[in-house]
Amino acid sequence: MAFNVDKKTISIGLVLAVSLSGLIGYYAAAQRLDVGPAAAAIVNGRFIPTAEIDAMAQRGVDRAVALDSAVNRSVFASAAEAEFGPQAAGAVATATREALAQTFISESTKVYLATITDAELKAWFDKNITAADYSHVKAKYVLVGTQDVAMAAVDAARAGDTKRFEPMAKGDGFMPALSMPYGIGQSLSKLKAGDVAGPVVVREGFLVVYLDAIREGTPPAFEASKETIKTILVQEKLAGRLKELRAKAVITIK
Repeated sequence: MAFNVDKKTISIGLVLAVSLSGLIGYYAAAQRLDVGPAAAAIVNGRFIPTAEIDAMAQRGVDRAVALDSAVNRSVFASAAEAEFGPQAAGAVATATREALAQTFISESTKVYLATITDAELKAWFDKNITAADYSHVKAKYVLVGTQDVAMAAVDAARAGDTKRFEPMAKGDGFMPALSMPYGIGQSLSKLKAGDVAGPVVVREGFLVVYLDAIREGTPPAFEASKETIKTILVQEKLAGRLKELRAKAVITIK
């Protein structure tokens, strides 16, 4: 049996599928944007940007359905403001804050990506990428509940008694330093066979690790790492900018 569903019915279904935060988010963006000729429609004096319809069309939604759905969302948004004023104001404030924050992050990211130089990338690579980090480590461990027991395990391991310790990896026992649990791989990769690390306080208790052997690894080539380093540098720059902005901001915690 075939079902005939008109575009209006489909558009109503799309509206109902949109979360309330999504409705208010679209509303907040539309009422603050003076799009002029770029408006696809105007509902109760508020613009529906053509870019919004374009975005839905790119996801495969028919343009007529997308526009009708956007109009319905705008109608709901106006009704929310009229009938549920305080709740609507709170939702708009939240959606606006999130949208502006994301705009700052996305636009700043574009600026940083456009200005990061190969020299910056190479400097970060030379400082942070070492062969030791990519070595393979063979180690044994013991996880205990108290610091006293952990220290006793350390003393025993230093004396050559590791019978209570279990291998950290199966097979030949080697595993990449960077994939070791609790982020201990980098520390272990700087030690030598026979050294003991710990006790390290972890969620489950106190961890002691005995290093059996280290096998040298090969770090990635600079050219193959550039895109990853760009991402890291952007995150570092955003974190630095956030620190500056918070230092200047007037913040009152209630």
